[in-house]
Amino acid sequence: ELFVQHLALTSFTNGSGREANTLDYSDLAKTAEETDIFHFLTDILPKKILARDYLNSLEQLQDEDADF
Repeated sequence: ELFVQHLALTSFTNGSGREANTLDYSDLAKTAEETDIFHFLTDILPKKILARDYLNSLEQLQDEDADF
């Protein structure tokens, strides 16, 4: 409980939802990525990307692999 409370409080304090008094997934993902003690959560809380951006990055990787 204390761990989750600390994660939520840190995410809320550093997040964008302070004005609206909310905590979003993006706040948690940002905290996991930018804070050393929560960095191990980056695989569990990755930043969200659009499907089209993901597909474009896959195509670029395939193109790069084809060049070799």
